[in-house]
Parts: sequence; structure tokens; C-alpha cells
Amino acid sequence: MRVLLFALAASLAAGVLSGLYPALKTTKPDVAATLKDEGGRTGTGAASRLRKGLVAAQIAVSLLLLISAGLFSKSLLNLSRVDLGFRTDHLLTFSLSPKLNKYDDARTAALYEQLLARLTAVPGAESASGSNIPAIADSISSLSISIDGFTPADGNAVDVNTAVLAPDYFRTLGIPLVAGRDFSLSDAAKTPGVTIVNQAFARKFLNGRDPLGRSLTLAKKRLQIVGVIADTKYSSVKEAPPAVFYTAQRQQDQQQAMFFYLRTRTPPENTASAVRRAVAELDAGLPLRNLRTMDAQIRENIFEDRIMTQLTALFAGLAALLAGAGIYGVLAYNVARRTREIGIRAALGATTRRVRAMVLGEAVWMLAIGALFGLAGAAGATRLLASQLFGLQPWDPIVYLAATALLTALTLISAYLPARAASAVDPMTALRNE
Repeated sequence: MRVLLFALAASLAAGVLSGLYPALKTTKPDVAATLKDEGGRTGTGAASRLRKGLVAAQIAVSLLLLISAGLFSKSLLNLSRVDLGFRTDHLLTFSLSPKLNKYDDARTAALYEQLLARLTAVPGAESASGSNIPAIADSISSLSISIDGFTPADGNAVDVNTAVLAPDYFRTLGIPLVAGRDFSLSDAAKTPGVTIVNQAFARKFLNGRDPLGRSLTLAKKRLQIVGVIADTKYSSVKEAPPAVFYTAQRQQDQQQAMFFYLRTRTPPENTASAVRRAVAELDAGLPLRNLRTMDAQIRENIFEDRIMTQLTALFAGLAALLAGAGIYGVLAYNVARRTREIGIRAALGATTRRVRAMVLGEAVWMLAIGALFGLAGAAGATRLLASQLFGLQPWDPIVYLAATALLTALTLISAYLPARAASAVDPMTALRNE
């Protein structure tokens, strides 16, 4: 309600302020000028300059918003083309938190084993796996580890991003295995601890040495590196792939909530009901959360970018329409006031082309002044957007040129009708009426 009342008050204030100057002008009429023949007025006085100045200001604001909308649109396009490092198509995801239903660790581990077996048996399923950290969902987990062959500057353990994975995770998500092997059913609680790292981990901590066979220590437990995967996005589409090490879910003493992934041969939405049945058959009282496609999860990850693009484009479109209406209104009013002048010009030999050029020239001047201030304002204001943009600079020349060209076209279109009306003035009729 407060927002609604504020918007109403702002609208009323804008209307009152916009009408204040004309109202004041009518209270102090120039009687002598009124009694005279007004046909000779050219519309070049202070009032006319004020009208043109306001339209130029509209153009400046419109250009600033168009440039901002263009930057956000191009940033969103860049985000949609990012290589995430895995396949998002035909991938369904959901989460379970058995411990919220009073499951202990042993019962949780057994539930996960049974559920993965049921998921792989769903009609149309290729593979299924899970992770305690959802992919591309702004979730991060990091642990302190010591790495053989790597000594940090302060001599302490280093914090590295991590995730606990069920078997077949990398194949399910389509993440390439660069070296070594994936987690398997043989990686159980009583077997030696193993880990898999990504290429960013190897580059950062192993200085190009072969990671396979090396070890790291996590909570006094040694884990041997048995595989290396290609780099993938971890928590966000925008962030570069960080160094990550992965541990096996079957080797964990304490079980956590899991995010499951099901790769399908058919559209993933078609298997949603089968997934719900699989969970219900194991425990009808266990809530299944966030059941959606991976593509939907990616869209949610860049929701802020999408909403900013849409809102900025909406405001830019409205501002451009207002600028176009302002240009048309000012020029049409000036043409009406200058009917006698235009008639005299035509009687003295001014061609249709020259009359139109005279009217369009006013529009060009308003555009030039507005564009100059709009570009200067955009150069400063868009620097504040730098942190919100992806894959481009706030002074991207293509966006600036495209926004300027669009506003130029709108200006010429808005000015065409008044220019056409001016060129159609009949000299004899104009002089007779005046």
C-alpha cells in the first residue's frame, strides 16, 4: 500500500509540475500581442526552447535506459552460451532430507542405495546418481585439507570446495573423465579412502604433476586421488570453475541430504511422476523437494540477470515511446504555430523537400543534444553495472551504437508526420486563414 500511495503521489506531482508553467503563462497574458495578428509567430521563444529542452532530456534518459537494456540483454545472451562443463539436457533433479524424518545414518545410506536402484529402473532412464551439493544452485561446501607435495605459504591446511558423490555421478551429468576412474560400488566404508579432483585442483595444488596416486588428508583421514575430471561450473554460471575435490558417499560415516540426478532418454518431465512413485514406494511420508529439470535450475540460477534484463527493457521501451510522443507533440505544435511562415516560404519557392528538412532539422537538433547528454550519462552510469554484467564491458561499442541507431530511427519516425504535414501546407489557404 505504501508503494502504491507513493507511486500515486509521484504521478500527481509530475502532472501538477508539468502543468504549472503553462498555467502561470495564462495568468499573465500579453494583451497587445494577443490583439495583434499571431500568425507570424515562429515558435522560437523561451517556451519553445523549454519544450525542446524537455524533449532532449527525454531522449537522454531514453538512450541511457536503452544502453542499459542492451548491456543486460547481451550479458544474458552470454550467460546462455556458457559452457557449464556438463550436459543439462534430459536431466531431472530433486532432493531428499531423510534425517528430517528421524532417519539415522545407516537407514539413510540404505534408503539412498534402494532409491538409486529404483531410479535406474524407471522407464526411459539412462543413469542416476546424487550429490550433497546441488550443481549450479549457489550452494558451496569447503573443507580444510592437507595435500601431499603442496605447502601453503602459512603452513596451514587449505580450504577447498568439495562435494560428496554417489557412484556414477560424472557419467550421469555428462562430465568427462580426464584420467583415472569414477566412484564405484566397491568404494565402501571399509575400503581405503579415495577422492577425485578436477583439473583446476591439479593446476592449483600440484603444479602440473600427475595427480593420480597422490594423497590428501581430510580430518586425519588419507584419501588417494583415483581420478581427474574436466573443469565444470560449481555453484554459479557466472563464476569460473574453482578447485574441487570429491569424496565417495558410500565411504561417509555421516549421511547428509542428497540432491539426486536422473539422466533420461525421453523428455525428463515425462519421468517426474515415476520418480515420485519410486520415492513413495520406499517411504510415502518422505517429502520430495525441488523436483525440476536441470535447465529449470540453471534458469533459476540466473534469475536476477533475467529479471533485470526484462525490467530494464520495459523501462527503456516506455521511455523511448514517451520520447517519441514528445518529439511528435513538439514538432506538430510548432508546425501548427508556423503555418503562416511555412505558407510564405512555399509561396516564395521553398520546395516540399526543403520544408520537410526544416522540420526534421529541429528533431535532429533535439536528438543530437539529447544523445550527447545520454551517452555521457551512460558512460558514467553503466560503470555501476560492471559487476552485474557477464562477458562484456560496460562501454561495449556495439550496444552503444545499436541503442543510438534505434533512438535515431524512432526520432525520425516521430518527426516524419509533422514534417509531412508541414510540406502539405497550401500557401493560399494558409495566408487566407491567417
